[in-house]
Formats: sequence, structure tokens, C-alpha cells
Amino acid sequence: MQETKESDIKILRKIVSFVTYNVVELHKDKWDELGDCILSLASSKEPVKAFHVFIDLPPVYKSFIGKGDSRVTNGVDGDLDFLCCEFSKEASGDEKRTVLVRGLEDFESFFSGDMNLYHYTKDQFHFVLASMNEIEGVVGTETKEIVRKIKMLVTEPYDDLKNRREEFERGWYDILKDLSSLEVLKILASSELEDRSKEIAIRRLNVLLSDHTSKKVQIDISEMRQLQPLLISCLKEEGLSFNSMFKVLGEVVNHVAYEMLIYQEETWYELRDYIASSKTEFHRAVYIFQCLTIALIDDDFVIPVMENLFLEIITRLDPPRELLVDNSSWVLAFMGGFCLAIHLIETSSKAESVKEIAHKMIDSIRELMEREMEVGLVKRGFRDVESIVKKQLEWYSTSQYKFIKGLLWRLYAIKGMKWESKIVLWRINVIVERGVKEEEKELPENEFDWLNLNAE
Repeated sequence: MQETKESDIKILRKIVSFVTYNVVELHKDKWDELGDCILSLASSKEPVKAFHVFIDLPPVYKSFIGKGDSRVTNGVDGDLDFLCCEFSKEASGDEKRTVLVRGLEDFESFFSGDMNLYHYTKDQFHFVLASMNEIEGVVGTETKEIVRKIKMLVTEPYDDLKNRREEFERGWYDILKDLSSLEVLKILASSELEDRSKEIAIRRLNVLLSDHTSKKVQIDISEMRQLQPLLISCLKEEGLSFNSMFKVLGEVVNHVAYEMLIYQEETWYELRDYIASSKTEFHRAVYIFQCLTIALIDDDFVIPVMENLFLEIITRLDPPRELLVDNSSWVLAFMGGFCLAIHLIETSSKAESVKEIAHKMIDSIRELMEREMEVGLVKRGFRDVESIVKKQLEWYSTSQYKFIKGLLWRLYAIKGMKWESKIVLWRINVIVERGVKEEEKELPENEFDWLNLNAE
């Protein structure tokens, strides 16, 4: 094969492609010898022949690519656009310009066929588009026209895919509009829908229950009771990601809890057990707990939740040693601590626990200030508390008002806090001042008063 002319190898690569397709695609087998051959060519004096063989291959298995990725594809994924750009910058002569034009024309021809034959993924299209954007910035008029054609090939499948997706989503939503809340939830709980279809369904369910909460429509109480076990089943579903869909599910849970705990005065034990269970991941338990915007006055509900979450919250409120890409654990602990304290501030048997949580929240913020780790953590934690206060405000009484005022005063007093974080605290104060009834407003007099403790 090393003596094969370039014109002949182009014919040979087509034959290799057909055989590979038969072996790998049709018979779901492997052809490791071909991988070894490509690797050998890549190590020879004419490595371009390796690309000739590789370029027409159908999608192959991961280990096949892995054999030669250090020789054949090394630098291609990360540096293809860089190499083209560098060549483009230097291609001032007619000969270099001709080579560049020919190369882009060959790529256009290859890409237009390959993307349709093998149904490129979104990531593959993105890679090609990003590469063309880089090249477009440094090439001349003639080559820019070819780059534009290649980019059109990328955007047209995007548009077609987008139109098909939007058409499907409209049709799916039209189906859901004619179903009751129970029917929608049964579909969610029993069928293996893809994530986007599930998200549309859960959002439709949220709209239905929101309309019930706002008294725009009436859902029978018997239907609400049937929703309860199905919702718990959805929360426990294996593989359910902690994403936007889970968060909408939290809103749905809140609507049902509002009906059952407030209007029907029934304890939703299954929901309590889900939040209070050691089997439930911390971030899921805290998130669902903070979704409950109602006053949890039932000790049978809130105390078991507190007993499960308390130690975990105290532990996770220890400031992280370094800023990570995802510091959501600390933020959730701060949010969960606030929720526990606000719900238990009038429960005398848990007064010391409330005090410990509140002081831990303040000490944690102070330590973050001292470590200069405020960015990305403190402001986010404050904003989450602000969101919770907005949703809970309607049931706040004197005890909640005193607690929030005392907490805000102590947070304001921490030295070194950035203005962006203080602005959020100021907004929380404004929300409370405007939202709490005048007769409930009473400023805390001392350390014991804001935590609703009896001075001894």
C-alpha cells in the first residue's frame, strides 16, 4: 500500500469504506486490523495516506478511534481551525491561495455528503461552524465565499431540525391541553418519554395546578389526592436529573401541598417522608423543602424534616476551602438553613436548633469574607433567600419579621462585604417592610428577642 499512487488510493479508500460499513454498521462487528493499518500509515513517510483511508470511513466504534487518536487525530479536534488560520495568514502567494481554495472546496464536497449520510450531531455541527468562523476572519474574498457555503450547510440542518422540533412540541402541547392534571401526571409517571416531552408535560401540569391555586379553575379534591402518590413516584424516579424539569416538579408539589395542607388541613406524610428520608439526596430534599411556600405549622411534618436536615445543613455551611465550578452544596445549605429557621422560629422545643443554624449562617458568611471568597457564593445565597422571602411573605408574622430583621442587621455588620451583596440584603429588607402587615412589625430588642428566645 505504501507504493500505491494517490489517484489509486482514492479508489481504494472507497472500497475500504464499503467493506468497513458492511463489517461495522451492518454486522455490528469490529475490524481492528484496519485501525492498525491506519496507524502504521500515520507513522510512515507518507502519513497523508492515513487520512485518505480514514476520511471515508463510516462512524466507527470508540476503541477504533482510540487506536490512532494520538497519531492520526492528534491536534485535529483542537487545532484544525488554528492550523487553517495560520496557513491562511501566510497564504499570500498565488500557489498557497490555490491550495487553500482547493482544500476548502474538497472539504465542502466531503462535508455536504458526510453530514447527511451519517446524521451529524449538534456537537459535530458546532465544531465545523466554530472552525469556519475562525477561518473566515483571516481569508480573502474567494475563500470567504466557500466558507460561507460551508456555514450554510451547517445552519440549514439546524433550521430544519428546529422547525421539526417546534412542530412536534406544538402537537404534543395540543394533546396535553385536552387532558386533566391526573391524566398528564399518569403519562409522566408511567411512560418512557424523552426528556423534552417530559418537560413540556410537567410544565403543562404546573399551569393547570397554578390555575387551581389562583382559583381560575377548580380541580376536584379526589383528583388532588390521586396526584399525591404519583408525584412522590416521580420525585423518586431513578435517573431523574436535578435540572429544570425537577425544579418545575417542585412547583407542582407546592401547588398540591398548598391545597392539602392549607385548605384540607391534611398532613402529606409521603412528602414529609421523602424530604426527611436519609435515602433522598441532600440537594433534592432541600430543594423540594424550600419549594413549599406555605406556613408549615404542623409539627408532625416540619420537625421530622428538621431532624433529618439539621446536621447536614450545619456541616455543609462550613465554607468550601476553594471556589469550585459548582458550589451549590453551600448555597443549598444556606437556603435550607434559612427555611428551617423561618418555619421553626415559633417552635419553642427547637429554639436552640434555630439559634445554632442562624449563628452558623452568619459565621459562614463572615469566614467567606475573611477568605475573600465572596464572589459566586454569598450573593447567590442571598438571592436565593430573597426569592424564598418573596414567596413566603403572605404568612409572615411578628416572629418571622423579627428574625429576618435581626439576621439582616448582623449580616450587614460583617466587614468587607461587597456592595453587590449588600444590595441584595437591602432588597430583602424592602420586601419585608412593604409586605408584612404593620400590626405584625416589631423590631427585635436584643439577641434573645430576634431568635424568639426567653432570656434567662
